[in-house]
Amino acid sequence: MCGRVLSVSTYSHQFIKNINHHKDFVLNAIRNLRKPGYNGIHVVYSGFNKAFRDYYEEEPMADVEKLVADNVIVKTPVKGGCDAL
Repeated sequence: MCGRVLSVSTYSHQFIKNINHHKDFVLNAIRNLRKPGYNGIHVVYSGFNKAFRDYYEEEPMADVEKLVADNVIVKTPVKGGCDAL
């Protein structure tokens, strides 16, 4: 935190901004990584998991599960992982 003390309101704003950023990352990945004729991506074979880990240095499944719970995306199990639609 570079020695700065964040107030609760500043922290909450940064947290909400970060959540929206993760949502945008996931939705952009689905749009940009899917192959023609497909509605979604395979999270492993498309490189989504690796890209998310490299960018955020955290596991993507918690954010994917949150977006599924909020009905933003749909997740379907497939061989070798899951598809995100």
